[in-house]
Amino acid sequence: MTDGATQYGHQPTDPRFIEACPTINNWIRAVVVSHRDRFGHSLEDLSKLTGVPRPMISNWQRTGGHRPRSQNLVRFCLGLDLDPDPVLRHFGYIAAPGAVRARKVKAAIDAIEEVLADPDLPAEERREYEHQTLLLLELATGIKRNSQ
Repeated sequence: MTDGATQYGHQPTDPRFIEACPTINNWIRAVVVSHRDRFGHSLEDLSKLTGVPRPMISNWQRTGGHRPRSQNLVRFCLGLDLDPDPVLRHFGYIAAPGAVRARKVKAAIDAIEEVLADPDLPAEERREYEHQTLLLLELATGIKRNSQ
């Protein structure tokens, strides 16, 4: 699968290049192969460019090797003049912009539902919690609901 990535040219942050790699380790291997073929870079050269130790890069590029920590992956990308953002997003290091908000909203709604499950909750408080839930849903979805 790594060889498939290189068919999309020499831009490792191109979405087609990234998507052709099923894991971050495959992507790193494709980048290493691309830099070796294009510039004649050895692992030692890549280590000097990126500040990431050669044995670490070697381990990463093995299928089934250790998944790199995000800060080391960022160093690797920046050292090769690559934008780390699409790589970090695609391989799950950072969530898409709305995903973090959605998780927080879900956690808040779950907490409110726990309170609403209390049969002894006074009616006025219940209405306020229900109102807050609707506001959170609007925030999460961007869809305004008719207020009553």
